[in-house]
Amino acid sequence: MRLSPGCNHSFPIKFILLWLSPTILSCGPVHQSIQPTADDIRSLKRIAVVIPNDGEFIVLLDRATATPAPAVLFGLVGAAIASAHNASRDTEKMTALNPHLTDFSARATFAETFGQTLNVSGRQNNVYLLEAPPDDNESKNFDAVLTFNILTWGLRLPNRDEERLAPFIELETTLRRSSDNQTLWDMHDTFLGQKRTFFSDYKEDAPMLRKELKETVANAGARMATKIIYPRGNSN
Repeated sequence: MRLSPGCNHSFPIKFILLWLSPTILSCGPVHQSIQPTADDIRSLKRIAVVIPNDGEFIVLLDRATATPAPAVLFGLVGAAIASAHNASRDTEKMTALNPHLTDFSARATFAETFGQTLNVSGRQNNVYLLEAPPDDNESKNFDAVLTFNILTWGLRLPNRDEERLAPFIELETTLRRSSDNQTLWDMHDTFLGQKRTFFSDYKEDAPMLRKELKETVANAGARMATKIIYPRGNSN
């Protein structure tokens, strides 16, 4: 990044490195996703399923529409100030919507639909939804532990060309076999809802916000259960 002519070149290098560190880290090795084969899933007779947390509710609008203009015009300081301002505006939006979601739980919604989908399929007899991760002794009762880690959920901008938001849930999935602790499944997925709505509409219509969030999270739960019920691919 080239500093603008008006930038003070004596600006502390420590601050520059701190500000750039997210960019530097993002250039590291890409995470290697792992998906289980059909044979992997079929070989597991007893699977413990854990959803350890409810995730973080976030709104990504101003941060998603940010441009490099502040950095070009005002250097690193301007970019840092603009970034903080955009984050603050998104936080204000989250605060405005929080009263609409006082008793909404992404974890409970995901777990309910995941379990229901398994029940309909008849697969529920060998998949056990636990309230907490099993300890070492409990893990011996299962062939594998499947963990759905809900990272974030809420509203985000799917298209920078317009300001309509979509409900979403970001999920990290891991499946570890108990016999050898091998990771059979390691994926990072983001599920988007079908609707696209302006923030002002979500702010004014709490039932709509809750309905669309619930539909999106429930769809994610159903889709992940389907991957257990109907695994794809064969091992070599």
